[in-house]
Amino acid sequence: MDTDIRDTKKTKTGPDSDSMGQPEAVLEDRYTDPISLVDAYACMIKEKKQTAKIVKELTCDLPLTNLLHLKRVRNHKTKDKAMQLQVIVCPKSGTDSKSEMDVLDSIASKFPALGKPVLVKVPQNPPLTRSQYQDAIRYWPVSFHEDKRVTLLLSGHFFSSREVRTIHAHMKTVLHLAKVASEKGQVAIGAIVVDPSTDTVLASAHDLRQGHNPLKHAVMVAVDLVAHGQGGGMWDIQDSDMKYNSTADTVIQPSQNGSTKAGPYLCTGYDLYVNSEPCIMCAMSLVHSRIGRVFYNSPHPEGALGTRYKLHVQPGLNHHYQVFRGALPTQCPNLGQHR
Repeated sequence: MDTDIRDTKKTKTGPDSDSMGQPEAVLEDRYTDPISLVDAYACMIKEKKQTAKIVKELTCDLPLTNLLHLKRVRNHKTKDKAMQLQVIVCPKSGTDSKSEMDVLDSIASKFPALGKPVLVKVPQNPPLTRSQYQDAIRYWPVSFHEDKRVTLLLSGHFFSSREVRTIHAHMKTVLHLAKVASEKGQVAIGAIVVDPSTDTVLASAHDLRQGHNPLKHAVMVAVDLVAHGQGGGMWDIQDSDMKYNSTADTVIQPSQNGSTKAGPYLCTGYDLYVNSEPCIMCAMSLVHSRIGRVFYNSPHPEGALGTRYKLHVQPGLNHHYQVFRGALPTQCPNLGQHR
């Protein structure tokens, strides 16, 4: 699996991915928020033959600078069910200022083919999803440029059946690690880092914060174990349940001038699986380690990847990763809920 758009063809063997449960993509709020509306002035076009001329002159004199996603003209059904053309004249300002009234008066004198201006509700922003588009056109026709990848992420069919089975298998490994942590008196959170190109588990970890170092959350430990596998790492973790695969031979390569040259940085392109939604410290460590995707099972009230924050989509960060939640929604919902 990679971080690009997925092949959505269902395999013919085994249960369909819909019945297995698709992880839910955690996207920016702008993709799921309801559309917002603003007021604008519109006029009936009394002489339809004048429509093209009216639109051309209005576009020149009163361009819809902040509403370019709107179609200028729409068909509108009147109360007596007759169809008429309406054209947007201009957005309504915050107050009925004199200048706004002057504009409307000038429109009335310049375009005798237009009726009296009336206030209408129009979508304030361009729709980003088909659902938003369907809501928007209930108020006024808009342009819509569909992002196929976002549509697929929202459809519940992003992963193939084979991919869903792989995700489930890795999450079951994480849940086992969480159970081991609980039996040791630690917070019941497990985590693994996987190279999706080979489906290789590079690090297996569980929470270790109940001891001398409160920073040893499962995610932090997993990232540190990846670093150990690359010849680095900060913590000397002596635990038979903590494992990592050594990748130092392939990560550190000699350059032409004799010095060492690092290959892919730390977790670049890798997937992290964890049973509980990461906190803000862990979420930020995943930014710095350049993780590719995060799969978690259960939300947390203080979670930073969808519940309280959505750190992974903040525009100021120099790296962003994909997040999916609910990989095994019916299994062990309470593991890792106590921090």
